[in-house]
This record gives sequence, structure tokens and C-alpha cells, in this order.
Amino acid sequence: MKTNENNNFYLQVITPVHVGAGKEKWWHPGADYFYDKKEQVVRVIDQKKLGDLLDEKEILNYVSAIENRKIHDFFLYLKNTRKLSFDDFSKEYFMPFTPENEIKTMIRTGLGVPYIPGSSIKGAIRSALFGWAYNNDPELKNRIEATKREYNRNPKKLGNKLDECLFGSINNNLMRLLQVSDVNFKDTMLHNSKIFNLQGQPYGDEWYGGWKHRGHDGTDDDFKVNGFTSTYETLIINEWAPVRLIVNEMAFDLYNKFPRVQKPDNLHILKQREPYNALFNIINFSTRSYIEKEIEFFENYTAEKTDLIIEELEFCKNQIPDDNNSCLLKMGAGTGFHAITGNWQYDVFTDTGIHEKGRFAGKKKYKSRKISFANYEGDDGTQTLFFPMGFVKIYNQKAWNELEA
Repeated sequence: MKTNENNNFYLQVITPVHVGAGKEKWWHPGADYFYDKKEQVVRVIDQKKLGDLLDEKEILNYVSAIENRKIHDFFLYLKNTRKLSFDDFSKEYFMPFTPENEIKTMIRTGLGVPYIPGSSIKGAIRSALFGWAYNNDPELKNRIEATKREYNRNPKKLGNKLDECLFGSINNNLMRLLQVSDVNFKDTMLHNSKIFNLQGQPYGDEWYGGWKHRGHDGTDDDFKVNGFTSTYETLIINEWAPVRLIVNEMAFDLYNKFPRVQKPDNLHILKQREPYNALFNIINFSTRSYIEKEIEFFENYTAEKTDLIIEELEFCKNQIPDDNNSCLLKMGAGTGFHAITGNWQYDVFTDTGIHEKGRFAGKKKYKSRKISFANYEGDDGTQTLFFPMGFVKIYNQKAWNELEA
């Protein structure tokens, strides 16, 4: 009988990854952080450290400075009168672009360690499995299409019913055979993001690529570093950490030994001779298909800098190996409709139809993308790079050893 021992896997950040901590934990300008334009850094205030350095009167003055938007004057007092350094009570993040609003923070453990929840990774794997099954299993595809037709007028039930087609009921779900641990990281960085958006006349046939700079009718061809941007705390690109990924092979043996025991639907998807290699093959199939459709989208809807986005998508695609000893997965903020649903509803992303009713009536469906951008030092000096958000790569021990060699 197979044991359920932990398997060694490693997760590497390929493009900016953000899993949110919730609005109540965002960093607010003036209260939680301030921007030093001269030094091009965001200084995030450690409220506990600062509180320990202040007396009761200074704490009241600090709160008053926040309320009256005179925090700059208070920090000058700390620097010139108290002779305190910013390093005494804040953490510094390089950021060449001024944040426009709150900074969306990364989820952390109770000890303040940034991490990716195992549930987020498992959810992304779930989406990839669904997309693969739709495209590779004719019987499942027919069931999914029949369920769509049956519940098309009841969208509240449709999602759950589609899920049941592949994974089964909550009490006997295929995904219960897959366990994924949380993944802890050492540090984070900041990335700005902007919305790439399609522009065109309502119900029109012609749509064009552009960048969104303001709320209503604020999209044009030119990229600008400010206007309608969001700043995210993200994991650092190329950083890695160990992750536990377990396919419950012991359960497969039990199902063979006791055939009357109810099995999860579509058990054959995970019950393979080499289950991890098979799982990575499924994930890579789904991610490759998604990236190829995204490249076609940006080739069709061009605007300033779309060539750089395509370059990065090509780079990500080249991360997918032929041997399936590693896999590329998209997850977290900026995942978008197509990836988060499993990339099965449209053969191409350039033909998604038009909203017929509601506040988006007349507009093209699924027409926007959240693109991260940041300055990096290269051989040719400082370059602004553009990233589709949320790509991570998971390696088995063999692939990781080869990478480290």
C-alpha cells in the first residue's frame, strides 16, 4: 500500500503575486505610509515601534497630525527635534511611481510573515483541472454543456452545478484527495498596476486596445504611469519557498480494496500511475492554452507597450517544460475571468460577445486586464517592465535539483 508521506515541491514567483489581506489591513497614505518622492521610496510605519518611541503628548500630536493632514510636519519634528531616523520606526520599499491611494497589502500569518494560502493554490489548480477536462474529455464536455443549458436562466445555481459535473458533491469531492500547504515567504516588494482596457462604440464591431486613466471614457492608446493606478504589495519575483503537495494515493488503494465504497466522480483524473506528473501535465495544458489566447488578444488589440506585455507572456509560456516535472500556474490578484473560471468558455479571447443588458450593456465582455509595471535595472539602464500578474512555478524535487545545479 502506498504511504501518504510528504513530497518535496518548491514554488517560485515568476510574475508579481498578490493575495489580499482585506481592506481593513490596507496601508493608508498619511496614517500607515508616506511617500518620499526625492528618495523614491514608500516608508511604511511600524505603529508599535513608533508608539514605543513617543510619550503621551507626542502620541496625541501624532493622531492630530493624521487627522489634519500635517503628518509631514510631525515627521520633521521627529527628525529635527527628537533626532529619530525613519529606520527607527518604518520599513522602506523602493517605488519610483507615486502611489495614488491605499496600498493593497499581502496576507500575513499571525507572526507577520507574508504567505500564499494553500487554499489559493488549490483553487487555481481546481480551475486548471476544469479547463483541461472540458477540452480533453468529450463525455464531461457534453455534461457541462447540458448543465449550462439547463441552468442558464438560474446563474445562482449554475456555478455549483457546473462544479459538480467534474468534482462531485461537497461530501464526496474529488479535490478532497489533493492537499496543498501554505507557502511562507521572507519579504515583499511593491508594484503599481494599471488597467488595459478595450475602447469602442456601444454594440459596435470595432474595438481597440488602450489604457484606462480615469473612470468614465478615460481610455486611450497611450500608457501613463499615473491615473487610475493601484499599488500592490507583492511577493518578490524569483523568490521561492518549499510547498507540500499531496495526492492521496492511499485512498486509491482503499477504493481498489473496497469497491463498494463510494468514490469521487472522475477519480481517473488524479488516479494515475504517476499522479504528480499527470497533475502537472493538466496544469501546464491549461496554462499554455490560456497564455496563447492572451498573446492573441494583445496582438489583436494593440496600444502603447503591448509589445512588452506580449514579450512577458512569451517568457511565461517558455517556463512550461516538456517533461512536466514542473508546472506554471496563474493565481491571486489580476487572475481575470478566463483563468479563474478555467479558460473553457471561449475558444478565443477576441470573440467574447457583447453585454446585452445591465450597466455594461453594449460593451464587450471580459475586455480588461490588470497589468503590473515596475522599474528594473538592466544592462541598458533603468527599464519599465510590464507583467501579467499571478504566475508561479511549482517544481518537483528532480526539477528543482536541476535548477540548482
